[in-house]
Amino acid sequence: MGDVSRIRFALGLFALLGLGLASSAQAQPAAPSVEAVIELKNEPGGAVLRIEGTAPNLPDGVKLNVTTVAGESSTEASFLMTTVSSGRFRVVKHFAHRTLAPLNYGVRIELILSGQRQRIRDLLRREWGLPRDARVMLKKETIQIGTNREQAAFRIETIGRLLWFLRVAQDCVSKAGEILAIPPPDEKSAWVAVMRGLAAEVQPTFSQPFSAYVGTYVVLHEKKALSTLRTAISELNPALTRHRKGKTSAGQARLERATAQLARLEEELLSRVPSGVKLVVAAPSKVVKVGVSAPAPTAVAPTALAPTALTPTAVTPTPSTPTPSGLSTPTPRQSQSPAAARTPAPPPTASVEAPPPLPVNYWPVLAVLLAFGVLVALVFAMRRSREG
Repeated sequence: MGDVSRIRFALGLFALLGLGLASSAQAQPAAPSVEAVIELKNEPGGAVLRIEGTAPNLPDGVKLNVTTVAGESSTEASFLMTTVSSGRFRVVKHFAHRTLAPLNYGVRIELILSGQRQRIRDLLRREWGLPRDARVMLKKETIQIGTNREQAAFRIETIGRLLWFLRVAQDCVSKAGEILAIPPPDEKSAWVAVMRGLAAEVQPTFSQPFSAYVGTYVVLHEKKALSTLRTAISELNPALTRHRKGKTSAGQARLERATAQLARLEEELLSRVPSGVKLVVAAPSKVVKVGVSAPAPTAVAPTALAPTALTPTAVTPTPSTPTPSGLSTPTPRQSQSPAAARTPAPPPTASVEAPPPLPVNYWPVLAVLLAFGVLVALVFAMRRSREG
C-alpha cells in the first residue's frame, strides 16, 4: 500500500468515526422536562389553580407532584398529584369560598422517583440514570397576587389581626389561671359546669372567630404565629384536667408555658412593624362574636403613613354548644361567603432548575483514542517504508 493510499485510508477511518460519534450523541435521550401554562387567581366562587402541561419525553403513568406555597416562609397552600397520559397532564383545583391573600405564590412541578410504580421507576432509571431517591424539579414558577402596595398593607393588617387574637388568648389563659387558683369542686357535675363555663367564653371569643378568619384564605403566610396561638389555647384543657386530678402544679406549669409562648410571639410580631406605620389591633371585620366581650380594639403608634387597609371577607360562624372538652380550636368552616376576586398581576418568567446530569457515554472517547492510535501507527509505518 502506497503513502497516498495509507493517507486516504486514515482519512476515511476518521470520517467513519466522526459519523459514529455524531449518531451516538443524537441517540442520547433528552433530560426529563415539561412545558406548562400555570394559572393561579381569584374568581367569584373562590380561588382556582389551573395547569395545562405537556411532557413529550415522559412515559404514560408517570406521577407528577404539584405543590403551591405562599410567602417568604413557603407555607404550603396545596399539594396535588397528576398523571402523564399521552404526553400531557392537567390540574384543576378549586378552593371553594376561599380567597388568595395578596402574596407571592410559588408553584412547583416535581418528579419524585420513589413515588412511581416499580415498572416506571426501572424505566426512568435506565433512561436517565437517576438515583433511587431522585427528585427532579421540572418547573418552578412564581405568581404575584395583588400589587406591591396591597401586599405590604396586608402584611401589616395581618399582624394587627394576630395581635388581637393573641390578646384574647392571653385573656383566656388568665381565666383558666383563676380556676386553678381555687380548689376544684368534689362533685363531677359541678366540675363539668366549670369546664362548660370556660368553654362558653373561649369558643365565641377566640376559637370561632379564629377559625373563621383563617378559613377565609387559601393559606396565610404567618404559619408560626398561627401555630403558637393554637398551641396556647390547646393547653387550657390539659391544665384544668390536671387540676381536677390534684396535680395543680402541673396544670400551672402548662399555663405558664402558654403565657411565655404568647409573650414571645407578641414581642416578635411588634418587632416586624415598620416605624411610622399605623397598626390597628382589632378583630377581623364583621366577625360575629357571641358571649363574653373581647378586648376593645386599640391603635399602636398611629401616624399619617397608615397603609391602605384590606378588609377581610365577612364571615359569620355558627355558635356551637360548648362541652367540657370544647376548648380546642374547631376545624375551619367551608361555608363562608366567597371573597371578591382579585385580578393577579402578570406572572414573571418561570425559572426552571436544571435537571440532573445525564450518564456519561465513554464509547465516543474510546473511539477517538483508537483512531488517534491508528493514525500514529500509520505515520510510523510510512516513515519505516521510506527509510527502507
